Amino acid sequence: MNAGNRFLELYRYFDNGADLDRAIAAYETAVRITPDGHESQATLQQLLGNALFYRIEYSSNITDIDNAIFAFECSLIFIPDDDPSQTGCLSNLGASFVHRFEHSGDVVDIDKAIAIQEQLAHLTADGHPYKPQFLNDLGISFFHRFEQSEDLVDVDKAIVAHERAVQLAPNDLDDKPLFLNRLSLSFFRRFERSGNLFDLDKSISAEEQAERLTPDDHVDKPGCLSNLGSNFFRRFKRSGNIFDINKAISAQERANNLIPDDDDDKPGYLSSLGESFFSRFLCSRDPIDVDKAIVAQERAVHLTPNGSADKPEFLNNLANSFLRRFQHSGDLVDLDKAISAEEQAEHLTPDSEVDKCCRLSNLGTCFAQRFERSGALIDINNAISAQERAERLTPDNHACKPGHLRNLGMSFAQRFERSGDLVDINKAIAAQERADRLTTNGHPNKPAYLHNLGLSLFRRFQHSGDVADINKAIAAQERADRLTTNGHPKKPAYLHSLGFSLFRRFQHSGDVADINNSITLQERAARLTPDSDVDKPGRLSNLGNYFSRRFECSGNLNDIDSAISSHERTDNLTPNGHANKPNFLKNLALCLSSRFKHSGDLVDIDRAIVALQRAVRLTPDGHADKPGHLSNVGLFFSSRFKRSGVLIDVDKAIAAHEQAVQLTPDSLPKKPDFLSNLGTCFLHRFEQSGKLADINKAVAAHEKAVHLTPADHADQPRFLNDLGNSFLSRFERSGDLDDIDKAISAHKQGERLTPDSQANNKAASLTNVGSCFSRRFNHSGDIADIDMAISTHKQAEHLIPDFHTDKPGYLNNLASSFLMRFDRFGSSFLLRFEHFQDLDDIHKAISAHEQAERLTPDGHADKPSRLGALGLSFTCLFVHSRDLDDINKAISALERAEHLTPDGHADKPGRLSNLGGSLSHRFGHSGDLVDINKAIAAHERAKDLTSEDHADKASFLKNLGSSLSSRFDHSGDLVDIDKAISAEDKAVHLIPDGHANKAFFYHNLGNSFLRRFTCSGDIADSSMAISHFRSGANYSAGFPSNRFDAALSWARLGAKVDISTALEGYTVALDLLPQIAWLGQTIQARHSKLTSMGNIASEAAAIAISAARYDTAVEWLEQGRSIVWSQLLQLRTPIHALLDAQPNLANDLIRVSRALEQASSRGIRTQYHPTESDQPLLMEQVAQGHRRLAEEWELLVRKVRNVPGFEDFLRPKKFVQLCSAASAGPVVVVNIHKQRCDALVLMAGLDEVMHIPLDHFSYETAQELHRSLNQLLLAANVRARDTRAMKRGTTTTGAAIQSILSNIWLNVVKPVLDGLAYTESCTEHPSRIWWCPTGPLAFLPIHAAGIYDNSDVGSSISDYVVSSYTPTLNALISASKNHDLPRKFQGLLAVSQPNTPKQAALPNTTLELAHIQHRAHNLSVYMLEGPNASVEKVIEGMEEHSWVHLACHAVQDTDEPTRSAFCLQDGDLKLSTIITKSFSHADFAFLSACQTATGDEKLSEEAVHLAAGLMLAGYSGVIATMWSIKDKDAPVIADHVYSDLFDGAEPDSTKAALALHKAVKCLRQQVGDLAFLSWVPFVHVGI
Repeated sequence: MNAGNRFLELYRYFDNGADLDRAIAAYETAVRITPDGHESQATLQQLLGNALFYRIEYSSNITDIDNAIFAFECSLIFIPDDDPSQTGCLSNLGASFVHRFEHSGDVVDIDKAIAIQEQLAHLTADGHPYKPQFLNDLGISFFHRFEQSEDLVDVDKAIVAHERAVQLAPNDLDDKPLFLNRLSLSFFRRFERSGNLFDLDKSISAEEQAERLTPDDHVDKPGCLSNLGSNFFRRFKRSGNIFDINKAISAQERANNLIPDDDDDKPGYLSSLGESFFSRFLCSRDPIDVDKAIVAQERAVHLTPNGSADKPEFLNNLANSFLRRFQHSGDLVDLDKAISAEEQAEHLTPDSEVDKCCRLSNLGTCFAQRFERSGALIDINNAISAQERAERLTPDNHACKPGHLRNLGMSFAQRFERSGDLVDINKAIAAQERADRLTTNGHPNKPAYLHNLGLSLFRRFQHSGDVADINKAIAAQERADRLTTNGHPKKPAYLHSLGFSLFRRFQHSGDVADINNSITLQERAARLTPDSDVDKPGRLSNLGNYFSRRFECSGNLNDIDSAISSHERTDNLTPNGHANKPNFLKNLALCLSSRFKHSGDLVDIDRAIVALQRAVRLTPDGHADKPGHLSNVGLFFSSRFKRSGVLIDVDKAIAAHEQAVQLTPDSLPKKPDFLSNLGTCFLHRFEQSGKLADINKAVAAHEKAVHLTPADHADQPRFLNDLGNSFLSRFERSGDLDDIDKAISAHKQGERLTPDSQANNKAASLTNVGSCFSRRFNHSGDIADIDMAISTHKQAEHLIPDFHTDKPGYLNNLASSFLMRFDRFGSSFLLRFEHFQDLDDIHKAISAHEQAERLTPDGHADKPSRLGALGLSFTCLFVHSRDLDDINKAISALERAEHLTPDGHADKPGRLSNLGGSLSHRFGHSGDLVDINKAIAAHERAKDLTSEDHADKASFLKNLGSSLSSRFDHSGDLVDIDKAISAEDKAVHLIPDGHANKAFFYHNLGNSFLRRFTCSGDIADSSMAISHFRSGANYSAGFPSNRFDAALSWARLGAKVDISTALEGYTVALDLLPQIAWLGQTIQARHSKLTSMGNIASEAAAIAISAARYDTAVEWLEQGRSIVWSQLLQLRTPIHALLDAQPNLANDLIRVSRALEQASSRGIRTQYHPTESDQPLLMEQVAQGHRRLAEEWELLVRKVRNVPGFEDFLRPKKFVQLCSAASAGPVVVVNIHKQRCDALVLMAGLDEVMHIPLDHFSYETAQELHRSLNQLLLAANVRARDTRAMKRGTTTTGAAIQSILSNIWLNVVKPVLDGLAYTESCTEHPSRIWWCPTGPLAFLPIHAAGIYDNSDVGSSISDYVVSSYTPTLNALISASKNHDLPRKFQGLLAVSQPNTPKQAALPNTTLELAHIQHRAHNLSVYMLEGPNASVEKVIEGMEEHSWVHLACHAVQDTDEPTRSAFCLQDGDLKLSTIITKSFSHADFAFLSACQTATGDEKLSEEAVHLAAGLMLAGYSGVIATMWSIKDKDAPVIADHVYSDLFDGAEPDSTKAALALHKAVKCLRQQVGDLAFLSWVPFVHVGI
């Protein structure tokens, strides 16, 4: 025993294991040789047990502990119960069982230990010095068993034991800090198990007591401080109280300061300190904390050898800190270091270790983060590779498996966003679905997995558009939200994601419920997120975006106000150094800009600019967002410029855009956007300055934007539109047609590429196309261009709702196009939707301009242009209305426009010129010299402000010249006319050839020379005037109306100085008439235009007759009269020869001719319904289709004329061709003009015109006779066929008519008959003669001329000849050809209307038809009487029969002649309907109705009456009436006419004139010669 004791002492002193082995051997020998009952046996066994226990500490030999337990148990056998040494032996035995439990994990051992230690505690009095130690040991054993069993009872008992140990231990006891440490640990473990913060507080309290009781120089002090720091750290993790993490760091820093670097625990302490700094950084975002974390963790790694088991964990922690610092600062160096550290950690961790999977997963996360920044596919591939390994190494039942699947899914999702490969997103969803399935609903990570699954489904939805995906995404995110309590830190994030998905679904579906729900969720997310949370600003920013989007849909200002409020809070919560601060400022600026667009409040755009400028300053030059922020700054400056017109704003906009372009390489997709914005700003500045350098830069920028953009890119339409705008502006500056062609091409391409679903963009594209066509029309005068302009503007305007802020601009453009077309064709063309003489285009223009001006706030940059457009519209209206109120409104608007336009503005000259024009118009009305002086001053300023190379310079000079001419007309001051000529001459030289207005410029210049010639008499001036008139008339690119005016001025001046040049001028003027009364217009429009042209044919013929050019006079009268009828006859011209020569061309001509004839009469047969929203657009399309047909017809005619043998196809007939009109008898063309009156007679066999001057007849006489006759007929109530004979034929009326007939006889008819050497006819078949009168004579009864106040034979025309009329020579030629066609009599259609609804009764029409039936004998007569005589049946009957007899009411419409009609049972058979027909069997018509040959005095040269219409429809001869007839007279005439016509085997309509001649004689015998109202109205027209 003594030897053993000596060896044990040596071991304790030298720590040499061999000494301990010798001690054990000695004790074992002593036990073996000592008898069992010996009193020392107990001591020997205890000594042996102690020695064996010591050896376990270095040998870890389980046999030693077993032997020690056996020794202690033997010792207890020999120790009496009351022996004091029993407590020590029990204590050692308990410790041995604990030790064996720690080695084996056998719960039996810990149970035995606890039983022994409980017994020991029970046996030991509280005052015993070892009692605290025994209780502490008992607590430790309970703690061990708790860790094995997780039974809270054990940890409760451990705490009770430790609390008693601490309670019983005095403060000066060295082990008391250890007891407190154990108590702290037990409380902490119970906290971990229960989550009760009370336990953690107790743990900290115990550890703080332990730390206070431990001296700084004590070896346990660092450990105590470290434990205390760990507890504070844990409480911080739970509570988030910054006080705890500060305490943790303070304790850990002290611990690290107390322990040397060579201490094995130092790396652990440093790692813990680093983790605390890291956690505080996550809370505070103070970069100093993460820097300190990295410093501590780098030292921990550096102090830890590679073989240490802790090294991978320390590297992992370091990697996390580097990763977080990268996420905060964006410095890729940190991310690279994070990856390097994590790669080392993963490499040092064996696959068998559970942490291997986590290391791989973390490494994958780092690679994924670097991929997000670099975009390098190798990074995301490495991320997926690492995470796939982590997932494979983790069994399904492992707690980390779902997390690894989540991370893997997120990486697949990231790669999908880069590659677009659906395989990746499908794998992402599959991984996240597995993570969801492996996780129970109660698991704390379940919501996170559902949240990530929702994000991946959302990504797939964005790629595929499959609504099922977004629905599933929302369902997953809603589950995540439901599983997360309101207090959970992730709750706001889940609400945010769910709101975002609902927002995207709203964008897809338009369901307002989704955007409303998304806003509600985002508001909740923002409320639940504390202001100190780093995610709070982002959530507020998204909330602002949602409000902004809802504002775009609803227009509710509350939404945009809420959006701005959210963005402002975002700005306030985000420090300037934050990476997202610039983007948050950008969002705020965009919302302010949106509110500015709605309200026009400049404060909003000012604030928007300030916010964006801050964003620019906070963004480093190398940052990818810098160019975008600069571009937005430029856009906002540009918006403010548009509103305010302050030029410095556009300069700043250009500077910002240039910087954005310079910072962006061509390869980046945003470069075209920045270029386009830059180009637009250059364009704006050009519009202000007019400098060519700016517009050239605009074109260059826009061209490059288009070039860099793929054709199928969604933004290409916008870039093309911008390019088109620049080309258009350059064209307006330079006048280069190549620019306007390029502008149209770009805009049309942009419009084609714009989807119909994008209504606003489509409308903008369409209006751009329309504007270009308008501008080209101004230059070219091509009606197709202005038609295209109106059509596209109307389409654009139709797409924009009335409440839209851009509506005024669309209305303005449409109105301007209407105005242009109005100026091109004048009032007669603009019968918008076929209302005769309705200046609808100009009124629509004014209405649209007024609306546009009202909707444009004062101070807006567009206000002057809107006022200018309105003023021009009123000016145009005044030109046609002559209403002084209109021109006053025009001047008021134009003065305001000019006043609001600064002198340096590019539009200033134009506005001055427009103002001057309106003042000139008012001067023309009022004669107030103040107006013309102001006009000249405005025009001079416009001229002076415009450079010589500007495309508008010529117009400004022309306008100046016109105003000077007007003042000269008033003052006679030759200085004014000299200046006018100088300005206009310069204008003619400046305006390019090919410009449509050049003819007008020539005419103006010619007029100024004419004015000076009139004043000075200088023949040189007249020569110059004629020269310029000739140039204008022959200028083929000019508007027909301008050329016609020039030709007429040429001819009229020539008539005064040189008759030969006058004839040239009239030739050109007459050739232009069909272009003015153009086939592309409706018949009504052509008639209206011809009304304004006057009797130009008669005027020209008078000059030709003066020059003895009688054949020319006949040709011109034929060419310049009945133009509309001639055009319709041209469309019906037989083309059999052309069919043989060019069948395809002939068929095309037939097709177009038929379509054009139908289109010409569309206004009469189409009713306009203004209440139908789409009707205006439809009618516009119809009108344009008509014009395109006319253009195609003209092209086909030109092609026909290029065919050999068809050179004169449809050209005006020459005299030699017109002579055939006299094949059946003389045709007398009577020209009535103010200069002279003449009869031109064509006779068969005579190849020249017989000229018979009517020296005793004048135009004024004809007018007076016509006026007298009209008054007589009005007084006699001769308006409709009736039975009221007592109201007619008074003696006064007879005498007056007798005077009229006598005058015609003496001064017109008798000279003609004498010239023809006619004598009284003595036969029953007198000679035929055809009358073709002009002017007022066309309305006088030539056929009844004579002297009726005696009974002498030879005093009236009927004594000599049978008279017929013809509207034109061509009409007579066509009638003869129609009659000569071999065809059989197809019967007579007889129509009577004795009781027409709403008309007076005509009972004798029944008698009339009875006479016809009686005279017909066996000939076919088809009767339609009374109700059977519908419009449809009458037309059908006319198509089937050769002859037609209409006994009914008829009306002559003086307002719209083509509405003249026969009154039938169910409605009117109108002239407009008749002229569209070409009855195949038509031969003869008897119009036993009223006023069927009356015509319209406004269209004296057009023969607009029912008889002419029947001839046009194919009838060769027509009996008609000049005024109303008596009901009782009609049967008499009809009976005698048909008696002669049916007297023979085959009815012959050529006998109709003679038959009427005889019938009238019979009627005269019945009623007397002086009953002129009865017999005079009956006339024959045709053959």
